[in-house]
Amino acid sequence: MDGIRSEEIRESLSTEKNRKSVFKAKESAGKSGSFFFFSFDRKFIIKTMNENEKAVFVKALPSYLMHLRNNQNSLIARIYGVFTVEMEDISPVHLLLMANCARSGSEIENVFDLKGSVINREVKHYSPGDCLKDINLIQIAVEKKFLNWQREDMRVIMQQMLADIIFLCAHNLMDYSLLLIIERNPDWEVVSKQRAILRKQTLQARKATLKQMKDKTEESLNSTDLSAFGITEQSMDLSAISPNLLKT
Repeated sequence: MDGIRSEEIRESLSTEKNRKSVFKAKESAGKSGSFFFFSFDRKFIIKTMNENEKAVFVKALPSYLMHLRNNQNSLIARIYGVFTVEMEDISPVHLLLMANCARSGSEIENVFDLKGSVINREVKHYSPGDCLKDINLIQIAVEKKFLNWQREDMRVIMQQMLADIIFLCAHNLMDYSLLLIIERNPDWEVVSKQRAILRKQTLQARKATLKQMKDKTEESLNSTDLSAFGITEQSMDLSAISPNLLKT
């Protein structure tokens, strides 16, 4: 799926290379109490899951794979494997391997965990890189104005969300939040500046053309021989007309 090969997963999950990442594992922001950490190359997230979560996912696995095949742009998290680690005198640990949506690192400006609510949905004190919530998004969007969606993009996103919701409903599942990542795109900044310059040049050219058309129209009116239409200076001299005729 997604062109991910087994060799790539093995390399990313190398025990030696992930030693530091494992010790940086932290508790999920959700209520599940699960722990997670990033692979050393930040391609994947390894997250713990309980027995019930494992059973639900394994049951839905065939439909899940079919849904992703039919919906290449699905917003549902990409899960590449579920593993159980068993060790002597320790309860089995179930692990979920999923794609890391936020791989760019330095280009990411904001990360939001959205639930469509404003109740207890604000991070009061935060540092760059912290995961923020709904109220933070509302406040920051006013300042940065980055939620400028194209109409076609909005239509495509809403259609995909609807397809994902139908899949989740079919399995009595609820997706508790939407992860929104705001990433700075250097290439787009260049294109945006070029478009701004082109837009300015187009407006200037349009104004120049309108001025030329206006000047030509005025010049044409000034040089038109009105006598061809039977209109002369004498015929336009209303002072020669009898006042009585004007009254009638």
